[in-house]
Amino acid sequence: SDPDLSRSVDPQAGTCSHPFSPFDFQGKVFHPGSFEEDRRYWAQYTEWEIWPHLIRFKSAREMLQLATISEADAFMISQQMRAHHQKLRSSSLRYWQNAMASVMTKTAA
Repeated sequence: SDPDLSRSVDPQAGTCSHPFSPFDFQGKVFHPGSFEEDRRYWAQYTEWEIWPHLIRFKSAREMLQLATISEADAFMISQQMRAHHQKLRSSSLRYWQNAMASVMTKTAA
């Protein structure tokens, strides 16, 4: 890995409690087969792993079987996903409104 690159992107790099740096694969020499455990570890934090209502499958066969769910089940899953997305949008909007209000207050002072 390239610790200087890691610290230039994230000054806290190397000081956290995670077992793997998210930047290790960006070393000067790339070894694609060397980071399977790293990828498996960081995958748990990706959107497609933490969002609810996603349909997961382990094989192409299972995916094709899941593709035959009823229209009612598909609609229910879609509604659940929409509701979750609306909560995320509302939360993000509140965060950025508060952030901008904070910046504007500090700028005006």
